[in-house]
Amino acid sequence: MSNIQQNKKKVAVVGSGPAGLTIASNLLNHGVEVDIYESFHMAGGVLIYGIPDSRLPKSIVNQEIDSMVLSKGGKIILNIKVGRDIQLSELQTKYDAVYLAAGAGIPNKIGIKGEECDRVYSGHDYMARYKVPDAYPSESLIKLKQSKNVIILGAGNVAMDAARTATEAGAVSVNIVYRRSEKEMPAREHEVNDAKDMGAIFHFLHTPKQILHENGKVTGVEFAKTSLGEPDEKGRATFKEIPNSNFVMPCDTIIVCVGAGVDNQLTDNTGLALDSKGLVIIDENCKTNLDNVYAGGDLVTGNKIVPLAMGAGRKAAKCILDRFGILANAMPKEMVQIMTCISPKK
Repeated sequence: MSNIQQNKKKVAVVGSGPAGLTIASNLLNHGVEVDIYESFHMAGGVLIYGIPDSRLPKSIVNQEIDSMVLSKGGKIILNIKVGRDIQLSELQTKYDAVYLAAGAGIPNKIGIKGEECDRVYSGHDYMARYKVPDAYPSESLIKLKQSKNVIILGAGNVAMDAARTATEAGAVSVNIVYRRSEKEMPAREHEVNDAKDMGAIFHFLHTPKQILHENGKVTGVEFAKTSLGEPDEKGRATFKEIPNSNFVMPCDTIIVCVGAGVDNQLTDNTGLALDSKGLVIIDENCKTNLDNVYAGGDLVTGNKIVPLAMGAGRKAAKCILDRFGILANAMPKEMVQIMTCISPKK
């Protein structure tokens, strides 16, 4: 049972990225108390560690956090990881509702030899080390700025942001390598064009085989050339390696951008229903299978764009307010348009 006094409702939000900030702002607007639990030392989630400063300065993010949450009386509790420092079950007993918005922040690995070497980063880790250097040892930023020849594996939006960040960090050569053709790239067209304008070089129909290194330091990547085949079950062209086509591309830094998944530490031993990809399953009211636990954003949909995560937070706020018997303000027209893009899994 909740310990809320005077019938005032209180909600715990796990994660301070776009979905978490949006639901917190909307609930606070309706008189609901909100505590946000953030595992990182700074609030903002992907807005801080996943978008280059040239596109979104930290100062702007901090202003928005103050406007959306802190100025309305919301609390942000930093350096607390749900599933490690506090359990989901404990939040369920302390709050009238819990909203999971921790994102999909655990980077996928390619699974090739040498991936554990020094100067092999995930996309978000690389950008966080550059954008929030005080969260890491001092030599971390020095190493990034010493990187001159960078290879980025993957061609989604995160890869384009990583290319921009590498250029800002002083890289002389930034190479984006993708195993399919330019037509199949998942990145948005304007993101690709921006990367090209900044000097990134694209290489298509190459798949990585192993990371080469000397004394644990990266020296290059061995690739095999590929050719495209018939579409797979998702409609993307399949690919196969061309025999005897291997070659080496030298580099001193590798950024792996092949997607990310949900942190198992958050979901394990909770009873949360997950799909085959480990994403949290919700119903049409943004609710999970657990009592008073809701979810949204990337840990439900996988990595998507920021407006969709914000739309998920807005929708969940309305669902929670409905359950509390609080009349929600009308949703702005532009938000309704965003909501049509969201298809919760049942």
